[in-house]
Amino acid sequence: MLLGTRDEIGFEFCAAHVNHGLRGQAADEDEEFVRDRCEAEGIRFLRRAVSVDDIRDREGISLEMAARWLRYGALEEMAAEAGCNKVVFAHQSDDRIETFLLRLLKGAGPDGLASIPIRRPIGDIELIRPLFAFSRMEIIGWLKAEGIEYRTDESNLDKSIARNAVREDLLPHLEERFNPSVRKAFLHTIGALEKDSEYINHIAIEENQHRYVEVDDGLILDLTELGALDTPVIVRMLLEAFTRLAGEEYRSGYDHLMGAVNLWLSGKRNDRIDFPDGWTAIRVDNGLHIRPTPQFRQPPIIDNEIIIGEGEYTLPEIFTVTGKIIPLDKITDLKHPPPNTVYLKAELAGKLTIDYNTQPGRFIRPLGMSGHRHKVSDLISRAGIPKHMREWIPLLLDAGNPMEVTAIPHMGLISELGKVGKSDTEVFAVEIVPSLAEGNP
Repeated sequence: MLLGTRDEIGFEFCAAHVNHGLRGQAADEDEEFVRDRCEAEGIRFLRRAVSVDDIRDREGISLEMAARWLRYGALEEMAAEAGCNKVVFAHQSDDRIETFLLRLLKGAGPDGLASIPIRRPIGDIELIRPLFAFSRMEIIGWLKAEGIEYRTDESNLDKSIARNAVREDLLPHLEERFNPSVRKAFLHTIGALEKDSEYINHIAIEENQHRYVEVDDGLILDLTELGALDTPVIVRMLLEAFTRLAGEEYRSGYDHLMGAVNLWLSGKRNDRIDFPDGWTAIRVDNGLHIRPTPQFRQPPIIDNEIIIGEGEYTLPEIFTVTGKIIPLDKITDLKHPPPNTVYLKAELAGKLTIDYNTQPGRFIRPLGMSGHRHKVSDLISRAGIPKHMREWIPLLLDAGNPMEVTAIPHMGLISELGKVGKSDTEVFAVEIVPSLAEGNP
C-alpha cells in the first residue's frame, strides 16, 4: 500500500525488521522473506536482532512486555538511522478490538479501553497506523486478490496466549451467541471512549502546564486545590507526567493510577506506590513526586563503632551527625527541639553509639511512659514511616547496651535514659541531617 501511494503523496520509506530470536528457523525465514521482498522492490532494508531473555530476566517482566520494549526501541533507533520521522505499523481494526477486550478483562480505565491510538509520539518520531479502517479479513482478502505472498507467525495460533484466545474463541462466541455485528459495536465504543479521553487529556495537559516542578530525579506534580471530584483529570495528569518523563506515551493499569490518586487524597507524607514498569509516585506536601523506582538497598554495616560526643560525624552513605553541649538557659523550649534533633542530658556525650535500624529486638523506654519497654519496630511502624525507609532510620544507642535505644532524632523520641533533670545546667544536643524525607534509601 505504501508503494502504491508513495508517488501520489510524495514520501520515502524503508523497511525495518526486528528479529526477536524466539522462534528459531521460522524467525530467520521471516527475516529472509522481508529482505527478499525489499530487494525485489528496491526498498532499503534495515534489521536488528534483540535478546528478549536477557531483558526479561534483568527486569523481571513478561516475555511479551520484554519483546515490546526491545522492538519499539529498535524501531526508533532504525528510524533515526534512516532519517525517518515516522514509523508505520500494520495494526488493523481487529487489533484494536482484541486490545479493548484484553484491557476490559483486566479492569482498565477509560484511557486503556480507548485501545490503540492511531498515532502517538515516541521521542522525536511519530508512530502511525493507517490500516485501522480495515479488518484482518479485508486485508488478507486484498493480499490474495493482488497475488501478494504473506507469512503467518505460527505463535498467533497458540491459544495459551491471551490475545490469541480472544481472537480465536471469545470474539467468534460473542458474534454467534450475542451479536453478529459485535465488532462494529466494539469499534463504536472504542471511538466514543477515544473522543472522551482526548478531550479530558487536553484539559489535563492544559492544567499540567503550571503544575510541574522539575527536580533532579523526576518531577513533582503539584495537586494543591484538587480533590476527589477532579479524579478523572488527575489520572490524565499522571499519565501525561509519566509520558513526559518516559519520552513516549505511557500506559498503566487503572488500579495503579487510582492508587496514586488515593495516595494524594488520603495518604501521608512519604507514602509511595510503585508502578510495575519502573516508576514510583511519592506523596509530598503539595502533590506527588514522580521518579524512577529506587532500588531497595539495605543500609551499610557500620564496621567501626562510632562514639557520639561533641563534634561532627558522618554516618556511611547519607547522614551527618552533629553533637553539641549547650547551656540549658540557652534552650528556649526543652520539650520541642528543632526537627531531627534531640536534647539529652549532657553526661551522655561520648557515651552513645549510632546505628541504622537494622537489628531486630531493639527497644526503648520512651520518656513519659513510666519506664515501660517498647519495641522500636512497633513505634516506627505506628508512626507511619514507609516500609522502604524504616531500616534507614538512625538510632542513638547506649554504648553499654547496644540493644537499648536512647533516642530516635528523626522521630523526636528520647528515652528515660536521656531525660534532662532539674539539676542539669547543660544539655547534649544531637542533630542528624538531612531529614529522612530527603534521604536516599
